[in-house]
Amino acid sequence: MSRIGRRDSDISNFDAEDALSAAIGNLTIAIDEPHAQITHDPLPQICCSINRITQLFPNLVGNAIKYRSDAVPEIRITAEPITEGAAEGSTFFFTLPGGDRSL
Repeated sequence: MSRIGRRDSDISNFDAEDALSAAIGNLTIAIDEPHAQITHDPLPQICCSINRITQLFPNLVGNAIKYRSDAVPEIRITAEPITEGAAEGSTFFFTLPGGDRSL
């Protein structure tokens, strides 16, 4: 599980879909080779360290491709608000198939 906290100095508001699009663009070879299918629900505006989110999405997508079965990878990314008891300062979980969640 990866956590994106609010301790960094580069915290700002931005569109999580933009960060995901950039990650997918940087992983073109890794995505094309196994013919991975990547889809996502609408992702929210978030407030966090842009450095950390630009590390999170490539790690999530790259790991989903790397640690897969022999089947063609079908990766779906969703986001949902965190409920009570979640990590302080976090707002959303980004979820991949299998129930793995990253903050």
